[in-house]
Amino acid sequence: MSKKRRKHSGEFKEKVALAAIQKDEATPQRQRDMEYITYRLIAGNDNS
Repeated sequence: MSKKRRKHSGEFKEKVALAAIQKDEATPQRQRDMEYITYRLIAGNDNS
């Protein structure tokens, strides 16, 4: 029997990304990366 993968809502993914940004504020490159990822998650939610 196969397990179904749980789909996370866009809101959940956004919260995780924002938490990661806040955690890594000391590293500007990481913060820029996370801002891009957050942007992509938000933009990607339009088709779901």
